[in-house]
Amino acid sequence: MVTVSKNSIFNLTSQTNLYKYNVERMFTILQGQILGNAEFDIAKFNTQKSDELESVQVRLDGLLKAKDEIGNRLDAIRRSRDQLAEVRTALAQAAAAAQSGNRPDFDNALLAANLEAGQSRTDKDNLIGALSASGRGARSEVITLPDGDVILQTRALTTGYSITLDTGEQITPELTAGSIKIDGTKYDLAALNYVSGSGDDITFESGGSTFTGTVSRGGLGVLNSFFYEDLGTQTGRDAAIADVRAALKIVDEVAKNLDTAELEVGYGLGSVDVDASAVQNEMNDLVLRQREEEKAFNRSLQVRTQVALSSIALAAKTAETQILSMFTEEPKYTDTILDKFGILDKK
Repeated sequence: MVTVSKNSIFNLTSQTNLYKYNVERMFTILQGQILGNAEFDIAKFNTQKSDELESVQVRLDGLLKAKDEIGNRLDAIRRSRDQLAEVRTALAQAAAAAQSGNRPDFDNALLAANLEAGQSRTDKDNLIGALSASGRGARSEVITLPDGDVILQTRALTTGYSITLDTGEQITPELTAGSIKIDGTKYDLAALNYVSGSGDDITFESGGSTFTGTVSRGGLGVLNSFFYEDLGTQTGRDAAIADVRAALKIVDEVAKNLDTAELEVGYGLGSVDVDASAVQNEMNDLVLRQREEEKAFNRSLQVRTQVALSSIALAAKTAETQILSMFTEEPKYTDTILDKFGILDKK
């Protein structure tokens, strides 16, 4: 029969509870550390995958931006080339009108050329209008491509000009309106008449008012009919035809530049498009691969965490059992039949 004193029972219970508390506390701490480590591993995994995605996304965004910018410039080149064909048609009509001495048709043809060249009202997108030019009409634009820069040389293909009067006033015709304002009064260009001139100096009149000044040419360099002696003389008609032919050479030069630029920019756009598609495919593959990696990572983490938790739970149970054995008195045996036969020694 096992005998245990009351004091022993009290001490055993007290010490056992204390050690069980410490074991459970340690179990809770270890459990928190394991779960905390799991959360840290998850955050580290997500950060790594996010960095991978961001790196590819930055490359893709750069290519898509370049594709958009190059595509816009290619569209502008193509629009300008189409406008250029209309300008050339208008100039051919002006040459025919000058040949026949038809003032209204000549000025109307110039008006048509100006309207066509100046139809775009923003500097960046209009490659042949007055807004896109500086000086006498020259324009240079650098278009950045993956394999290098393309320098686009164009001109303002309007027939812009200005006149500095002997009074000091500088006047510029409103070509798309077919009018000019002199000293606050607006005159139709078709109503101005040639009086005399030499070189770029001219005297002209309208409605009894006479004006003298010096012309400064811009753009195509073609002037309105009153500068060419109202197309009423062979000299005037020849001068008009010569200026129109010179303008046509400018148009042909710009057309050649636009055609070359279209080929180069088009090739560059295709190259960027291929690169963007490749990076987009890379992004898609990366997303799919990361999904599979995430599944595998979560499975592995779940197993490792569960094993760790099970291990410390088992350790805690073992520790508790050991503690109980430390505070349990060894049983004292009395005379029994086993003792009679000498099976157990008396204690």
